[in-house]
Parts: sequence; structure tokens; C-alpha cells
Amino acid sequence: MSSRVVLVLLVTAVAAGLLAVITPAPADARTRCTKIAVIGDSKSERKIGARQVIINELQRRGVPYFVSTSSGRTVHRPGFGTDKRHGSAIEAVGHAKRAGADCFVIAIGGNDAMRTRGDRRILRQSIDALMTAVGREHTVDWVTSTSGHLTGRWSRHTLFQMTVELDRARARWRNLDVNHWERVHESLPFWWRPDNLHYNTGNTPRGRYTVDSAFIRGSR
Repeated sequence: MSSRVVLVLLVTAVAAGLLAVITPAPADARTRCTKIAVIGDSKSERKIGARQVIINELQRRGVPYFVSTSSGRTVHRPGFGTDKRHGSAIEAVGHAKRAGADCFVIAIGGNDAMRTRGDRRILRQSIDALMTAVGREHTVDWVTSTSGHLTGRWSRHTLFQMTVELDRARARWRNLDVNHWERVHESLPFWWRPDNLHYNTGNTPRGRYTVDSAFIRGSR
């Protein structure tokens, strides 16, 4: 190999190295989070939900956070309980953004499905309304909901209609990941409270799953 060819190869290698330094690789959106907001309903509430586990996990990870939980909350309706002052999920997102949140974990949807009797057209509109409130520039991890009821207004089938629409929404919202809590093994009876809707010991895995959603790339 001639000295000229060797020189050309060396110059090419140096140039490539400099380019790699100057042009950073695309970063996962989660590495750009400065504050994570968790917006939840009763399953994330203080008295009967996973709120304390959620807060403990966020603190353990050392990340700034904004947590708003309210029983009965839907996308459009305010709830009651710990953070009822934050209003509906849309209003809570506004509070979180004003507090500096730029990554969002949404842990609502069961109440929306129950109130609409699983009407997927309305659920689709509600999902789009909340995603619009968040904005396309922020990452959203939406944690699905389920229940221990096989029939009635709180049945797994009714709540699952929200999950179906969330999965479809990913085609419209590239910043949305859907995390399927209903796929987690929940058959152990002691996970559930007697109402077959909320959890007792199940709050620990639910809370960890909720926070993990912000740190795991892609839907699961």
C-alpha cells in the first residue's frame, strides 16, 4: 500500500472521528426529561391507591416530579380526594406543565371507559383531547387499567375498550407509548380489595410499574 493511500485513509478516519464528536447521536426523549408528571385516578390515590409507592420510586430514582392523583378523575371531569384542586386530567396536565414537567405518565382511563360504557368513539376523542393538552413535544406513557369484574359497568371488557383506542392512538401520536397493565399477572386473590377494582398488596407492583413506564423505551 502506497504512502499516499495510507495518508488518505488516516485523514478519512480523523475526519470521521471529528464528525462523530461534533454531531451527537439522537437521544432517547427520556434522557431529556427535567421533571416527570404522573397524572392518576383512584388507583394512584393516597388512601386506596399506589400514590406512596409512586412517590417513593420517583424519589429513589432521584428525578424531579409532579404527582396529581384524584379518585373518579377522567380526561374531562375532576375527581375528589388528594389533588382534587388540580381538576380533570386535562387541567392537571396544565398544572404540571406550569410546574415545569416535560414528560408525562398518564394513569387514568378506567373511569372514562365506565362512564361511556366503552364507547370507543368518545374514548378516542378523549385520548386526543388529553394528548393535545400535553403537546407533541413531550413524551407520554399511558398506563392502562383493568378490574377483577367479569360483568357489569366495571367489567374488564368495558375497561379494555380504552386500551384498544390507546393502541390505535399510537398511529396518530408518535410521542405516545402504551403500557399494558392488564397484561401483568394479577390472578393472585390477595392483590385485590374486596371491590375487585382497587388493590391492597397489588398497589406495590402497580406503583412500580407506573414509574417504570417513564424509563422504559417503547410500549410494553
